[in-house]
Amino acid sequence: MRKTLYSLIENAQDVLDLEPEELALPLITVLKDPENETWLNTHNIGLFDVVAQYPRPYQNQILASIRQAWNWLEHGGFIAVKPMTNAWYSITERGKQLTDEETLAAYRNAQLLPKSLLHPKIAQYGQPSCVAITTQQFSKRSKKLKSGCVTLADSRLIK
Repeated sequence: MRKTLYSLIENAQDVLDLEPEELALPLITVLKDPENETWLNTHNIGLFDVVAQYPRPYQNQILASIRQAWNWLEHGGFIAVKPMTNAWYSITERGKQLTDEETLAAYRNAQLLPKSLLHPKIAQYGQPSCVAITTQQFSKRSKKLKSGCVTLADSRLIK
């Protein structure tokens, strides 16, 4: 049976209440269905057959929400324009890994403090939400080894 947004979220208001990044998970789930391959197109995803099962008064708003979720997926690298086309998309390797709320939450959390914003000495330890370090590694004055969370406000660590 073909997956549709309606098969995942029947209530139109529930769709409209979702933020673009929250709607992205059900949307990419629908786009992964081989029967929906024609929807991987910037024109086709905006057609009314995508939202035909929802009540008519909600259809335009749901299409707008779908477009916002599409843009979030594209910006996040979950979908990308196919080579040699101008409107056809494919699901990227990152998009194929987006399968559940936990994966989505992990991606969203990683975006809160991108690795590019970390000081190089801190970034070398990875990008978890809390990087365990030793103060001795960053300050020659300290004789004690301390572990804890590094925050950007902890200026004594960046010297």
